Amino acid sequence: MGWSCTATAVAQQEEREQQVELPPVTTTVARLSSDLEDYPAAGSTVGREAFATGRGLALDQGLDRVPGVHTQNRYNFAQDLRLSVRGFGARSPFGIRGIRVLVDGIPATATDGQSQLDAIDPVFVEQLEVLRGPSSALYGNASGGVFRFTTIEPPEEGQFVSGQVLLGSHRERAQRLWGGRVDGDWRSSVTASNVSLDGYREHAEATRQRLGIKVDRRLDNGAQLRLLGNIMDAPEARDPGGLRRDQVRDDRQQAGDDAKKYDAGEEIEQQSLAVILSSQPSAGELWEGQAFLQRRDFYRRSPFDAVDDDPPVGGIITYERYFGGIGGRHVRQTEFGGRPVEISVGTEAEWQYDDRQRYKNEQGDRGDPTHNQLEQAQMVAGYAQAEWQAAERWRLVGGSRLDWLQMSIRDRKNGSGTDRERYTEPSYLLGASYALTEGHQLYTNASTAFETATLWEMWDQDEGGIDSDLSAQEARSYELGVRGGFGERLRYDLSLFQVTVENELVPQGESPETYENAGETRRRGIELGIEARPHERLEITSALAVGEFIFRDLETPKLDGEGGDEVSGNNIPGIPRAHGYLEVVWHGAHDWRYATNIRAADKIYADDRNTQSSSAHAEVGLHVSRLYVTDEYEAEPFVGINNLLDEEYNANIKINAAARGADDVDDGAYYEPAPERTFYAGITVRGF
Repeated sequence: MGWSCTATAVAQQEEREQQVELPPVTTTVARLSSDLEDYPAAGSTVGREAFATGRGLALDQGLDRVPGVHTQNRYNFAQDLRLSVRGFGARSPFGIRGIRVLVDGIPATATDGQSQLDAIDPVFVEQLEVLRGPSSALYGNASGGVFRFTTIEPPEEGQFVSGQVLLGSHRERAQRLWGGRVDGDWRSSVTASNVSLDGYREHAEATRQRLGIKVDRRLDNGAQLRLLGNIMDAPEARDPGGLRRDQVRDDRQQAGDDAKKYDAGEEIEQQSLAVILSSQPSAGELWEGQAFLQRRDFYRRSPFDAVDDDPPVGGIITYERYFGGIGGRHVRQTEFGGRPVEISVGTEAEWQYDDRQRYKNEQGDRGDPTHNQLEQAQMVAGYAQAEWQAAERWRLVGGSRLDWLQMSIRDRKNGSGTDRERYTEPSYLLGASYALTEGHQLYTNASTAFETATLWEMWDQDEGGIDSDLSAQEARSYELGVRGGFGERLRYDLSLFQVTVENELVPQGESPETYENAGETRRRGIELGIEARPHERLEITSALAVGEFIFRDLETPKLDGEGGDEVSGNNIPGIPRAHGYLEVVWHGAHDWRYATNIRAADKIYADDRNTQSSSAHAEVGLHVSRLYVTDEYEAEPFVGINNLLDEEYNANIKINAAARGADDVDDGAYYEPAPERTFYAGITVRGF
């Protein structure tokens, strides 16, 4: 939803930090200038308060309040936050699949479809816009939706500086500093953070540093030049791995089999640079061009020496990635048939270069090489979208996009040449909204989407090169919704959806995973978001999603000693049938703030056969703070508790962990236990 309650303290903060006033034409995540509240699709906006008031360990503290968005794995820095929208993205063992991510307007999703969120510090998120459901007509290779993060912006005038220190259970330590200033036609902001923790489980230590810079330069004729730079260094992120059910019962904090023996974990360095040039020659027109380049140096130790394939698959993975692109778009407001119309057209080109090697894992040290590959992806696309105010109450939206992609893998160790796979994929969107009464809107849409396997997923581990049997998945989506509000007291957003996917990509096994296509899957459900302010001091935010996510055509692969099973009608693993979030905030006297929240999820199946599952759970959190204000600064000390009721549940599920080389499905290390009750405390200081 596009509306959020804002406490007096936050309003004071925003007034002092003086956030940017947007120009007359500025596009949202929907690539049009209209608010998400007017766009005929399920969309949500999450403000700064959701990310800035909390523990700040992972982005889930803001994401969980978006209906239909489910998060896992916030406690394992070696695997990153797992994120799914309407079940898309649930297949990923690490990182994010099937969802397009943009940070300050720049793609954070690589050309092959894999996204990473580890470079985003939650405390520095100023706004998040989300489009739920297939979005290929807008952004290309993605089935699940689009997430657009905006980090702290430079001020319009003056300057500000802020800092935060936090201490928590399991030796969690965080230091953050951010600020901005204006100097003539120049505006800038800087963010920096250092986060480290030992972790709840054995072998879970992690350290991460981030630095971000934004510089804006006002040019003549309403033009603006923006430079963006980001650095992330994660020198240590150990991976405790998954546990079998009997291991969870014996000791929830233990590391998985061989995690310590092989020193499982990863090391990452990432740098990115981007430039955006925008111009508004008139109030109803916008031209924008951008270019970006990202380098990512990745080193991972998996908990095994090598898989005894022919050739063997080594337990150490390393790659150096270069990912870049250019793009341009034109947005124009005009008239058609005497009614307002807005047209957005654009083109994009991206490339990805992964220099990847694998080695045997000699108890944490690099052993003999097993693979040496050059993996590349290229994309060229063009898109167009139009929004027409067809009548006083009617709004129509139509869009299309054509993507050309090429994936290639060259085996440099065995000299077997280069395998290539090419895709030419059109995508379409058609939607309409109708204003029922003032402040209430009915909307509907239909769309298509595609999603390719990532370069890692399409690698043929037996033959080398690309697995030619792996196809891109194709989605058809239908959605109906209603949203609106009653003044400042209540806002709601209700949506119903159905998505049918052909050739859905399904993971099998673990370390390393393989992938295959399911014949067909179906997702359908209902999502509800409510934000209420029944009293001037009371705020309530809730999100609920209930759905059915099933295979309509799939036979599982064989296990040792057990044949494959026909699982049509089974639930897709990794997705709860129901999950929700509830937060209640009371603004007390003397600038006290009391907040409690509940994150709940139904049972989650861990395998295609639906024989393994993680139980339903509800986690309660508590956060208390007080704001002290002077003429020169604000200070806000805070304390909090996660998992207040000491609920035993699993923070992450490893899908089909026993589907390769196991004697029985019970042999899989499916479960990553979540911490018991944990505490944190800190202070935020804001100067002007």
